[in-house]
Amino acid sequence: ALKASDQLLAANAAAQEVAWAKIEALEHELQRLEAERSEAVRERIASKDKNERRKTEYEAFCQVVDHHSQLIDLTIRNCETAVHCTALVSQFVQTGYTTLGEHLAQLDAEHAELLTMTHRQHLEMFRGIYLALGELAHKKDKRIEEIDRAIQQSHIQQELASETLNPNAKKYSDAKKELLRVRDDVDGDLHELRAKAQRALDNFVVSEQALHEAGIAFVHPTVEQQAQELATRAKMVEYKAIATGHADALPIQQELQGLRKQLELTQAAAEAGRPPGGYLPRLGSPPSAVGTPMSAT
Repeated sequence: ALKASDQLLAANAAAQEVAWAKIEALEHELQRLEAERSEAVRERIASKDKNERRKTEYEAFCQVVDHHSQLIDLTIRNCETAVHCTALVSQFVQTGYTTLGEHLAQLDAEHAELLTMTHRQHLEMFRGIYLALGELAHKKDKRIEEIDRAIQQSHIQQELASETLNPNAKKYSDAKKELLRVRDDVDGDLHELRAKAQRALDNFVVSEQALHEAGIAFVHPTVEQQAQELATRAKMVEYKAIATGHADALPIQQELQGLRKQLELTQAAAEAGRPPGGYLPRLGSPPSAVGTPMSAT
């Protein structure tokens, strides 16, 4: 009986050791999960703070642009009104007041010069705005491409997890939904940038016509932006081809030849002072087909 009791106590002690080992393992697992959750919360807070700062800076930039555009438009209208009034007074007094007529003609010339100078200033302002918006739109397009690749990766991981009954499938699904939400926000910003560029382009029509009528040659900012975008796209294709080791591949060479041809046409149009095929190039290159977003499931 004593031997049986000893065996029972030994078995009980061994079972207690196993139970304590399991409790310790579970405690370590709880600590790891808590650390992982804390890191995820910190990352989400940092991302939210970054997005809010970006929105605030973007709104301030748009307010400054709108304010300056309104001031330039008001100056142009005031100058045009002054020129028109000067012409009317000149017609009224030219018959008997030669001296006064000459003086008014001089004023008319000064106002015309001021108007031309204002149109030149409008051209420089529009160039800066349009090129800046084009660069921002290009960055937004690249960001959309990156998000699309991340969405595709999350979708693949979700499908694999669903097929293997992996409990992480919901985590991948939530990650894909968040990426889709971020993509919608970036896409909205991109559409707003393009709308602002279009408004600036429409407002520049008056100054553009005035500069052409004055015989002042200039390169249209849309041509500059288009040439800059084509050159950037050509460099990116070359870098990508070199990085992947397919620099001599026929599709890559054909794409490079097409981009170079478009760039030559754009540069020729810039030298001639006119954009190729109109003044309405779309800001930013469209995302590639690989980056097509997938719907959240």
